[in-house]
Amino acid sequence: MNQAPKSVLSNNNLRRMHGWASGVYPANWRDRCAVVTEYLNQLDDDTAADLIKKGWPEAFLAAERDWPEAFAIWKTELVES
Repeated sequence: MNQAPKSVLSNNNLRRMHGWASGVYPANWRDRCAVVTEYLNQLDDDTAADLIKKGWPEAFLAAERDWPEAFAIWKTELVES
């Protein structure tokens, strides 16, 4: 039987992340949250938990720093604006 991989984010943490991101990135918060969620899921549990404890700004910065290609589309949108 296939099981979905366990997310490091609890439902409460997901709601908090969505709330924070929707205020900071109103145009594309859902996509950004999806990228950061995937980034956190690829980290080991302790590293992800430490990053979450530091706060969402730090988690988003770490994901953007370590996965610049995932955030490239939003960088080009800023340049084109």
